[in-house]
Amino acid sequence: MKEKDGYRFILYRGEQKIVFKTSHSEQTIDEMVELFKDFLLGIGFHPDNVKAYFPEEGE
Repeated sequence: MKEKDGYRFILYRGEQKIVFKTSHSEQTIDEMVELFKDFLLGIGFHPDNVKAYFPEEGE
């Protein structure tokens, strides 16, 4: 989800909600996805098992 100061990724694992925020709005969504994948690996997720969902504006 695009925010005025960057991007926010939310990952749900059962009851757990993990939020990954960035503050570098000049980066592209592809660059943000790569950073998020690195973050996922760091917390024990395999990024290939995560599906992307892009909510509509205002969600």
